[in-house]
Amino acid sequence: MLLIDDFQLKQWYRFLLLFFNLFFWNCGYAHYEMYIEDLFQSKSKSTENQLILTSIFQNGLSLTTNQELLEFSKTKLSVVEGYQGDEYQLKLKTAPKENVSIDISCDSSLMINGNLGGIRLEYDPNTWNSPQTLTVTATANQYQEGISKAKLQHYLLSNDPNFNQTKPIELDVMILDSNDVGVLFSKTNLSVAESGNADSFEIQLSTQPFDTVTLNFNSASEIQILGQSSFVFTPENWNVSQTLSVSAFDDSLSEGAHSAVIIPSLLSNDSRYQSINLNEIQVRIVDNDAPDVTLVSVDRSILQTFRLNGGTNHWVGLSNQTIPFSLDFSITGSCNVSCNVPFLIGIYGSTKLNQTPDSRVCQTFNDAAPHPKNLSFNGILAAPIEPGIYMVTIWRSTGGQCNPWAGGLGMVNNYSTQGRFLGVIEVLP
Repeated sequence: MLLIDDFQLKQWYRFLLLFFNLFFWNCGYAHYEMYIEDLFQSKSKSTENQLILTSIFQNGLSLTTNQELLEFSKTKLSVVEGYQGDEYQLKLKTAPKENVSIDISCDSSLMINGNLGGIRLEYDPNTWNSPQTLTVTATANQYQEGISKAKLQHYLLSNDPNFNQTKPIELDVMILDSNDVGVLFSKTNLSVAESGNADSFEIQLSTQPFDTVTLNFNSASEIQILGQSSFVFTPENWNVSQTLSVSAFDDSLSEGAHSAVIIPSLLSNDSRYQSINLNEIQVRIVDNDAPDVTLVSVDRSILQTFRLNGGTNHWVGLSNQTIPFSLDFSITGSCNVSCNVPFLIGIYGSTKLNQTPDSRVCQTFNDAAPHPKNLSFNGILAAPIEPGIYMVTIWRSTGGQCNPWAGGLGMVNNYSTQGRFLGVIEVLP
């Protein structure tokens, strides 16, 4: 029986690997490469290993890996879907003996220099050290994916065996999703009043940033921001709400209901947030200066005081809003008998003349002597549904009644006159 000692077995194994590597490149190379790596790791200086290495070099094979052939300006890239790309430069590390082609392929979600699928670069013995720039972008989609990763693969092709590599060099690309990135406002429409109510809204980010995001707010001259107008969000506090408050300047102009805007702006090194477009915040302003009613012919001889919602006889509000009012007036003439006389407060628009008012409140008083008689009238109106400017009037009927309002009975039949003018109600859209 033929006995083979350990040394002979190692020798046979090494020469077998060499045989496969030289004549069956595709089958033997991977195994051979691992073996050579093992030799270097063990730092063997044995004669037999040196002979094998010498034989390999004499047959034109190189231990140079493709990692040692290319020089990258970056080792990782970061892009934002549909917005921010990234770029890197690429060149050869050593001069080739023949022309070298580099085929760069990418995932379907990426583009290289605007090309889907990939691109080819060419180098020759004269241009090998000239870097070429490649720009990588990510195509946009409608899916919320957060952070994903892709790879660029670089294949070297050349008649120079040192640059003819079958194993690609990979470059990592981080893809940042832009679909879920935004700034959240609890309100986009505010309402304030001159010398009255302020309003506010909450602010936070919709997703965690990779860097600080600063939001600045500038207001129009009709309004002012109360407190801070700049808000900083970090990767730690991005989902913690911060509050912006505004009020209206109290001027002396009769402007009626008008509006202003708050203009937001954003600063960040996070390229996802740099691409966000922020809409203006709308602010409706209720004016506290009475409108010009000199063109309205009215008789106020019997009126002393009329107040809407505790203010003057000019009120601004929203549709269907409740309007408390108080009225003090004097009756200078009557039927001089003991009878209940109805007084009607009604809200009329220009299209409601000679019709049933949009809202009405009725109160009866005993109209018996003596006269003049001072009376008070408190009630609640409802703002009309449609936006516009409405008159508030008082109307008296010696022969009518307040109830019932429906069914064609009583005063509901008779609105041929709008009576005495009391004030103005302005309903905002």
